[in-house]
Amino acid sequence: MEDRPAPSLSFREAYEALRRGLVRAGKAASEAEAEARFYLRWLYGLDALAFLEALRVGKPRVPEALVSAFLRARRRGIPFAYLVGEAEFLGLRLRVTPDVLVPRGDSERLVEAVLALTRGDPGNARHILDLGTGSGALGLALLSRRPNWTADLLDVSRAALLLAAHNARLLGLAERVRILWGDVFTAPAWPEELAEAYDGIIANPPYIATGEIPALASEVRWEPILALDGGPDGLRPYPRISALAEARLRPGGFLAVEVGGEPEKIARVREMFSPEVFEFSEEIADYGGHLRGFLWKRR
Repeated sequence: MEDRPAPSLSFREAYEALRRGLVRAGKAASEAEAEARFYLRWLYGLDALAFLEALRVGKPRVPEALVSAFLRARRRGIPFAYLVGEAEFLGLRLRVTPDVLVPRGDSERLVEAVLALTRGDPGNARHILDLGTGSGALGLALLSRRPNWTADLLDVSRAALLLAAHNARLLGLAERVRILWGDVFTAPAWPEELAEAYDGIIANPPYIATGEIPALASEVRWEPILALDGGPDGLRPYPRISALAEARLRPGGFLAVEVGGEPEKIARVREMFSPEVFEFSEEIADYGGHLRGFLWKRR
C-alpha cells in the first residue's frame, strides 16, 4: 500500500487559515495578519518580496499539520517568540527560549532614552552593566549602536546567560561583553566579578507582585517566574539596584530602570533613588503612553 502524501494547503490558503485562526484565538486583525506573515516567512526563510510572490503563486505548499500545530500552541498561550525561537528588538534578531523573558517593544523605550541621553558623546568609551540581562536584549542593543561601549551582562539564571552569550556571538558583539553569573536582587553581597565602577547601568528587573502572577495574561505565564516575581509588593529589586548604583556608578553615569504597575507603586520606586545621589533625568513612557521607566544620572 502506497503512503499518501500529507495533506497540505496552498501558501495563500495557509496564510488565510493562520490569520483566521489567530483572530478566533483573540488576536486583533492587524496582529493576526502580522503573526501569520512572520510565521510563514520564518518557516520558509522568505524575505518580504519572496513572501508576496509565494502568496501570488500559492507555493510552496504548507503541510496542514504545521498550521494546526501552530494554532493549537497559540490557543494555549505559548508565546509566538518561543514557538519560532527568536524575537526582534530594536532591529536586532535575538534567539529566545522559555528560559528568558520575551523582549518587548515597550522595553525598547528604555534603550532609546539612554541613546538620546548619550547622543552628545557617542564616541566616548563606556563600560556598562545590564542587570538581569536575560536574552541580553538591553545591553546588546546599546552596544550595537555605541561601537566604543563594552558591557557586563549579569543574570542569576545560567540558562539565560548561555543564551545572552549566544546572542552576543550572533550579533558580532562577543568580544565587547563579559558574561557574569550572580544574584544582585536578593543576595546579601554583590557578585565578586562586578567591575569596581560602571559608566552606566540598565535594568529590567522582576516587578510583578507575587500574588498578581496567577492573574497574568496566559502568554506571560509561560515566561520564567524568576524574571517576573518581584516579591510580595513587586518592589524587592529596586532598593538593591539603588544601592548598587550608589556604590558602583561613576559620577555622570546613567541609570535606566524599567518599572510597571499602578501609579502609586511606580511613585514608590522613584522615591527609592535618593535625589542627593541621583539627578533625575526623565520619565520614560512606553509606546502606549504608560510610564515604563526612569532615567537618572549619578551625581
